[in-house]
Amino acid sequence: MSNPDNKRGSGRSPVAFYIIALLLPIVFFGLLEGAARVLGLAAVEPLFVDGPPGYLRPNEAVIDRFFIHSSRAPRVSIDTTFFRKEKGDDAFRVVVQGGSSAAGFPYGKWASLAGMLGQRLQRSEPDRDIEVISTAMSAINSYALLDFADEIIAIDPDAVLIYAGHNEYLGVLGVGSAYGAGRSPLFTRLLLQLRRSQLFRAMQSAYGAMTPAPDSDAQKSGTLMARIAHDRAIAYGSPVYRAGVEQFSRNLSALLGRYAKANVPVLIGSLVSNENGLSPFISVAGNETSLKALRELKPDARPAENSADGFFAIGRQLERSGEPVKARGGYQWARDLDALRFRAPTKMNDVIREAAAENGATFVDVEATLSSSSRNGIIGNGLMLEHLHPNLRGYFLLADAYFRSLLRRASGPGWNEGPKRAVAWQEIPVTEIDDLAAGYRLRYLKADWPFQEQRQQVTIEPPRNAVEQIAQAWFFGKIDWQQAMQQALTHYQKVGRLDQAAKIAMNLVVAFPFESRPHYVSGRLLLADGQPERALNYLAKAVRLAPADSESGFALSEAYLATGRPDDARRVLDELLRQHPNDIAIQERLNAITIDR
Repeated sequence: MSNPDNKRGSGRSPVAFYIIALLLPIVFFGLLEGAARVLGLAAVEPLFVDGPPGYLRPNEAVIDRFFIHSSRAPRVSIDTTFFRKEKGDDAFRVVVQGGSSAAGFPYGKWASLAGMLGQRLQRSEPDRDIEVISTAMSAINSYALLDFADEIIAIDPDAVLIYAGHNEYLGVLGVGSAYGAGRSPLFTRLLLQLRRSQLFRAMQSAYGAMTPAPDSDAQKSGTLMARIAHDRAIAYGSPVYRAGVEQFSRNLSALLGRYAKANVPVLIGSLVSNENGLSPFISVAGNETSLKALRELKPDARPAENSADGFFAIGRQLERSGEPVKARGGYQWARDLDALRFRAPTKMNDVIREAAAENGATFVDVEATLSSSSRNGIIGNGLMLEHLHPNLRGYFLLADAYFRSLLRRASGPGWNEGPKRAVAWQEIPVTEIDDLAAGYRLRYLKADWPFQEQRQQVTIEPPRNAVEQIAQAWFFGKIDWQQAMQQALTHYQKVGRLDQAAKIAMNLVVAFPFESRPHYVSGRLLLADGQPERALNYLAKAVRLAPADSESGFALSEAYLATGRPDDARRVLDELLRQHPNDIAIQERLNAITIDR
């Protein structure tokens, strides 16, 4: 006679067996992952790391997270910016995302969107704690931007500013890049998620150890542009072209959607590049779509003119004949048909506009801003250095477009406009040292592919003055940036160029917000230059950072007197005397203020 209890037990056993069978590998790999994390076998490089006590900074080695081994990564990094771990109640924190144009290449940090915009915001609201944190660096694209998003959200930004889209083909993980991972956005994003597993990274490292390392000389030689392009000819409308547009569209929608879900405001700008100042790098034939556009521009056009070079020549003809609108159309088609995809095609701006509208982001029309400041409305060498990167005026206008969009935001922080645009242009934070170093970098860039078929020798003339001597010492790595700035500061003070000295001192304030001395020097220089109102903010912060410093206290009291606030000057000196009760100089200054009253 059968036992009903046995029948019931046998009915449950297969289900339990399958559940256990499914859970065992999950538990097993979970334990291995836990062990890998405890042992720290292959931790992913974080976006932000510790700086001085109480501060964070972007991680210079974060690019390594996208590679099996750091030796395979391009030598690019984020400019250092220190910001507080605990965001202050009165702080306004902005994070910038993008590639080399967002990072200010070839000038660097002070021409970047973060550098230019930070200066404008601080001038608009000098009493607020302004933090503009750049995560931009050369060669990265929408995969990296999306991968950084959660870590950016975690630092509680008041806004995220995005200027990106040029690197979708030839940037890191781009569809035509030497640093690519495949042409499926889904597969690449899955790979990036797997690389957050320390167990997976450890397995990757083990595999990498068994494969040949890249030639270190090849890694170091030539420009990044010359090394990064795997597919040097990607035709308009080809499968690879479409894959680049698709990856940008998918990643950008996911990125903006993530910020929208976290209630982080986003400002995203349209892209600009050189339209008429540089002929196409690689001209290939167009397709039926471009042929139709060609005949709209030039009804008698020959099919042979349906190419990047053909459209560029027609743009030249139309511009000379006084038809700038049609000419610009020709130049833009020349850019779109240029098979070397260092410049984003027009379609990328369509993607940006659509993604912004769908996800509640603010669209910043950078292209219209630069176009309106260009001859005939065509962006060229007046605002661009080469094919892609703006000159100083171009970078200023790019940042100005974002600045004005921030001002227009109904839910924004209520910024004052600050100095007029002409004054702001005169006050840009880029120093003569930065400008000279940018010129040297540009020479090396243009001496290599794709500007030259073969790499050319570059000669930098010996320095003709003290400023060039400092710039070259920094550029060639003989001194670091801080040493270069200190030397330049001393030089400018010695020769009486207080405007340049103050600019450097104020940049040092931004670079080292936790140090009192740069604040004091900035304030003293502004006082000497007849700007006591501006000096007040710097000197007040110097005193907060070093309350017992007599120099800072004296200077702050002087600034208060110069702005007609003797009671505040007396308050500062009273506090200073409390800390230095036997200091006769402090007492004499207090007595002088009392007598003057």
